[in-house]
Amino acid sequence: LRFLANVDGMRMPMRRTLLTALTTEALTGYAAKIAAIAADNVAYLAAQDKWELSFECRKWGMAFANTLLAGLDVKSEEEAARLRADLGLFFDGLITFDIDLPGTPLRKAMDARERLLARIRASVQGQLDEIVAEKEPAVPGVKPRKNMLGYIIDANRANGEEVNVEFMAGLALGVLQAGTDTSSAGFNGLMVMMGQMPEVMARVREEQRAVVAEHGPSITKASLDASK
Repeated sequence: LRFLANVDGMRMPMRRTLLTALTTEALTGYAAKIAAIAADNVAYLAAQDKWELSFECRKWGMAFANTLLAGLDVKSEEEAARLRADLGLFFDGLITFDIDLPGTPLRKAMDARERLLARIRASVQGQLDEIVAEKEPAVPGVKPRKNMLGYIIDANRANGEEVNVEFMAGLALGVLQAGTDTSSAGFNGLMVMMGQMPEVMARVREEQRAVVAEHGPSITKASLDASK
């Protein structure tokens, strides 16, 4: 709440901290997970006779957001489905009648919120333990981290601040709420437009071939910098 209300002018410093998780260097660190999510989803779609684009794009958006923003690595499709269900209950139930009774959309949303926060707290604490165990403190934004939370932990420690697990869990859930559906909708629109403009698709593929020819198939900072 202090962050949302900008108490003590903390919103802008936090925004600057979040930017370290969105640099080319950070994307390079995420590359392996991004590639794995994309490969799994493409393999799934290739095995289907038909599928609904908007639904599949929402699944992709949630998978990317859960992994890269909140550190919620899932081990199975069943676990991913439960996580998507809780995110859906939370997102959809926030815009409803203010009636907090058993079975109402608001109560379902709040129950889902608690389950999500419990998962995110565990993710934050696990990453904090890993980072604290490192021999040398990392310079914020320099050492690649697995997700956004790792960069925030580095920034807090570099500033001599205590890492507040509860605050970070709430922040991650807020970022998920703000970024999941918007990213999914943008990805959905991109796929539709690319399908309608084969000449643009051809240019994208040609660029990819050129980047791979020069930098190899792995996603690196150099290959990202070379991509338009």
